Amino acid sequence: MTTKISIAFVGPLPPPLGGVAVMNESFQDIMKDTFDIVSYNTSSGAEREDLYSNRFVKKAAPQLIRLKAFMDFVRQNSFTTANLFVTTGLGFIREAFFIIVLKMLGKKLIIHFHSKKKGEFFLGPLRIRILAFFVNKADHIVMLSDDHCKYFEKYFDKRKISVIENFVDYANYDCNINEKVGEFLYVGRLSEKKGFFDLLESITLLKKEGVQVLVNVVGAPENDEVDERIKEYVKAHQIDTFLRFYGLKFDEEKYKLFKQCRFFLFPSQFENSPVVLKEAIAAKMAILSSDIDANRNVMKVVDHAMFYPAGDEKSLAESIKSLLANDALAEEMMKSAEKVKIYDKSIAREKLLNVIHTLEAGAKKKI
Repeated sequence: MTTKISIAFVGPLPPPLGGVAVMNESFQDIMKDTFDIVSYNTSSGAEREDLYSNRFVKKAAPQLIRLKAFMDFVRQNSFTTANLFVTTGLGFIREAFFIIVLKMLGKKLIIHFHSKKKGEFFLGPLRIRILAFFVNKADHIVMLSDDHCKYFEKYFDKRKISVIENFVDYANYDCNINEKVGEFLYVGRLSEKKGFFDLLESITLLKKEGVQVLVNVVGAPENDEVDERIKEYVKAHQIDTFLRFYGLKFDEEKYKLFKQCRFFLFPSQFENSPVVLKEAIAAKMAILSSDIDANRNVMKVVDHAMFYPAGDEKSLAESIKSLLANDALAEEMMKSAEKVKIYDKSIAREKLLNVIHTLEAGAKKKI
């Protein structure tokens, strides 16, 4: 009987329901049949935790405890290759420490680089070079898209880079288009940045016009203050019958909502490579999205999608209205999504397997 090789995954795990945490969990899931997985979770487990937060310094004591815990994790587990999930907020200070430790101990290191192209602490003109100094110590760097690759390759060693898109397990979202109901689905953090207040304002406009719409909302407010703002807004504008709040949902409960709804709403104003759009594609949904570059990059493989100017609640309301009024358009959009298969887990699995096997083979040669 062949003994499985152990590999490590270092990064956040759900909760929260963030893209990095979801993808770390998903990569572990598609690798567990081939490797023994050891995992170090950098998330605190709080439902509203912001994985991109710049509050690392304010939480210095807990972070120091985590650094010690990481040292214990590395000492207690036997592995040759580590997968490290890296973001570009102040939390990268911790991840730079992880890089140093792993390389000092002779581990093969794959960095999964989850970064936007602007707006985060380590993306400043000087700081990005500091970040690149550490990232280039990796044996391999996984980028999320060709667009990210082109942007960051002037800082990173091109020879080490490959693109592995965020992915989903299509089997979890398989459904019959004809059995879907005419409701909308929103999945994500409830915040200004994610466009949730634009959505609330657009629903208010639709209500004034007498347009009936139901939006299923999956996700948690980013903090208590935002939670109160949402409750006050919904009450003041009397739109509670237009919204169905589920909070955080995972696995089958989440898949069920994707499979039953016809329409997916994604009003976010700031994204990286949003996996929820890929979930909506896998679920054969008619997708209405803000027009930011990150969303267009994901949706370019879908022949029929609908975009509106990010932050424009009037355009969002008009787009929702046009989808509700045009069944033929909605069906065309769903059938267009149904044709797209490139975001399935099988493709990502094959790519990461090739990377790991190459690194493991190199490690054995040195031994």
